[in-house]
Order: sequence, then structure tokens, then C-alpha cells
Amino acid sequence: MARLEDKTVLIPCGTTSIGFAAALLFLEEGARIAIRGRMSGGSKRPLVKSARA
Repeated sequence: MARLEDKTVLIPCGTTSIGFAAALLFLEEGARIAIRGRMSGGSKRPLVKSARA
């Protein structure tokens, strides 16, 4: 059983850099994740993704 199974994690700034790496680690541990970040190209519209390993 994964350590974070049945847990949900919200990751701000998860579309780049360390936030993205953290998201991958949480997925590997079985967590459901919600990633919030901004779209590239200067857009101010938020980008929201969710995933399950």
C-alpha cells in the first residue's frame, strides 16, 4: 500500500520546476493531486490539472 493512498494534495505552482517534481513524487506515493499554476506565455488565466497514478 502506498503511503499517501486515499489522500489528496493541492500543489500551487505545480506546473514548473520544484512544484512539478513534487507532484510526480506525490503521484508515486499514491496520492490524488490537484495542480494549480499559470499558463506560459504571460497569460493570467489559471491552469488547473488533476491526476491519479
